[in-house]
Amino acid sequence: MDIYYQNVRGLRTKTNEVLLNITQTNYKIIVFTETWLNASVCSSEFMDDRYVVYRRDRYSSSSLKSDGGGVLIAVSRDIPSSRVRNWETDCEDLWVIINININNHIRKVALCAVYLPPPANSVSLANFLDNTSNIIDLVDDVILLGDFNLGCINWISQNDHNYMLPLCDSDILGCSLKDFICVNNLYQFNNIPNCDNKMLDLVLSTFKESKVIHPPELISRLDSKHPNLLLNIPLLNVNNLHSKHRDDYNFFKAEYTKINSDLCKIDWTERFKFCNDVDDMAKTLNDTLQDVIKAYVPKRKSSKSRHPPWFTKSLIRLKLEQDKLRQRYMRYNNPRDKLEYDILRSRCQKLNNKCYRDYKNRLESNIRENPKAFWRYIKDKRKGSSSIPATMFMNQSSANTGPDIAKLFANHFASMYTRDTGNIQLPDVSCSGQSLGSLSISKEEILANIKKLDIYKGAGPDGVPPIFIKRCGSALALPLYLIFNRSLQVGKFPSIWKKARVVPIHKKGDECNISNYRPISILSGVSKLFESLVCPLITRHIEANLIDAQHGFRKGRSTETNLLSFTSRLSREMDAGLQISGSRHCNLAQKTTTIVKLRYQKPQFTHTSHLKD
Repeated sequence: MDIYYQNVRGLRTKTNEVLLNITQTNYKIIVFTETWLNASVCSSEFMDDRYVVYRRDRYSSSSLKSDGGGVLIAVSRDIPSSRVRNWETDCEDLWVIINININNHIRKVALCAVYLPPPANSVSLANFLDNTSNIIDLVDDVILLGDFNLGCINWISQNDHNYMLPLCDSDILGCSLKDFICVNNLYQFNNIPNCDNKMLDLVLSTFKESKVIHPPELISRLDSKHPNLLLNIPLLNVNNLHSKHRDDYNFFKAEYTKINSDLCKIDWTERFKFCNDVDDMAKTLNDTLQDVIKAYVPKRKSSKSRHPPWFTKSLIRLKLEQDKLRQRYMRYNNPRDKLEYDILRSRCQKLNNKCYRDYKNRLESNIRENPKAFWRYIKDKRKGSSSIPATMFMNQSSANTGPDIAKLFANHFASMYTRDTGNIQLPDVSCSGQSLGSLSISKEEILANIKKLDIYKGAGPDGVPPIFIKRCGSALALPLYLIFNRSLQVGKFPSIWKKARVVPIHKKGDECNISNYRPISILSGVSKLFESLVCPLITRHIEANLIDAQHGFRKGRSTETNLLSFTSRLSREMDAGLQISGSRHCNLAQKTTTIVKLRYQKPQFTHTSHLKD
């Protein structure tokens, strides 16, 4: 297992450069110190989706400086990992647990990136070393990489060994580190001095057979006082995580001519004749659609590309050749292989830069024809990957398998709402004495709304996506007409359409903490179609009875329009020289402030039995 380490001396102005260099490498773990990052820079701006990124920027430490510093660990998604915040001290140290599967035996390894700002002092060093000594007793192995800024220590190599021994008989800081290494059976493997013949960056580990070499690649511009390092840990028979491939339906290549032909032959009135209620009607329709989908929709293997979106086939082939040549050079250390590798890597880097430049130019030039591609790029830069980390926790519970993580999410989301007891009495929705009366939907209205569906939206839990409904709209208009109107007549919504596929979306904070996620419900396409038909009918009935000051939950209105209305009235009365401190304005200001606060509060999933003003 290779771990790349570098003191990068700032990433904020080198995000594109670092991103392109990282996409050309295949390191399992990348460690940076002195990142100089803050909350305004997203990890996805310089790191691709293959890694789970853990950061500790300077603001979270006790440093008196507001800028600079910062450490980062990026772990491949093939390796289960999780951050341990309660191990972190006031120093700039970042602790991550990685679980290495060796012959079906899990070894718990603590990986730490640390930066001790100069001048090093005995108090901060002692706190870090004491804390690390306690952590070593809790894990199987430990790896420490970072800039210790202890230039007072001279390191000497041992014959036939990869590790170095410290010489520091008079310096207090050096003696403290020397005692720490001896007591905890650690080894220091960095044997590459900087331009001053000092070793400020240290690599400490309990893996005795490890070694540090010059990496053949450079991820960021090099600082002469901090050479980049490559730590190689000889672990045999390591089993990594692999993404599961599943077969799903390719609805864009379905035989819709045959599907429409079969659906049009069905006598839906006769088929629904023996259905007891609207639930049976919806289930009958869904079972029929599933049989047609199995017969006429081809399957495809669903797998996420491990390459960035700008990678072309020629670039992928060239990168595979580069990786093979790199492995050969690292194995045999042949100078000729090194020369060939440098030439091939230079070609790959130029092609990578060109592909990335062309990709961004295409996004910019096609923004009018394909705005989704542009905003998807922006979203990826802002939010990062939507992948779930391999290990997650909630309160005192943790999980590292798919089913266990899903249970934690289910428990967390279930705690955010109150279950429906079935005894809720709905209020009368009549307005000004006028009853809404009976609702009915025509087949023409159903067909018109079907044509408005977005074919690129995903399917709900019923497995019927909008593209299928739209391409088979004429054949599905009649059964949907019968079900929708039956549902409105009896006042019951089909149970099968109440189900939703819940997707967790990360909002803020630690990605491994389940409480930092919010649920997004993916509903059935048919249920959303039904809603789009009923909503305008109810809205037209209620809209005329709402006062103009009502901004919440109305189309084209929001907290912004509410504030605009308030400030506009305030400005007019100030220009007229009128008094503006009356209770009417104060109440309006209070309501406005309350609405703004509610707008940014966390959503609460509750079910109320009555309507509120």
